[in-house]
Amino acid sequence: YTKRAKLSEVLVIAGKDKTSVSEYYMSTGSMPSNTDEAGINATSNSVHITGVTFTTTATTATVTYAINTTTIDTGNVVFTGTGSGNGMAWDCTGSTLAAKYLPANCR
Repeated sequence: YTKRAKLSEVLVIAGKDKTSVSEYYMSTGSMPSNTDEAGINATSNSVHITGVTFTTTATTATVTYAINTTTIDTGNVVFTGTGSGNGMAWDCTGSTLAAKYLPANCR
């Protein structure tokens, strides 16, 4: 339970980042090319995140949060957003963190 509670901080940060990427895509019609354009802090201030990786293609963006093995567990939380004329749809089923710590929609 404690580790899942700690993961909630990661999910809050991810929520902000997903919104920022979605807004960029909706206003420009393309994916941001780097973390600065995306509005993502690549050197997260969270004690539960050891690094953030951001990659894009023409219509997808992937944000990977490396989880601090000391505070939660070994693995990453991965959010993949797919852009279309209707906006962005986000998925987190590619995460490698143990499923018991992830929210139900990420398992």
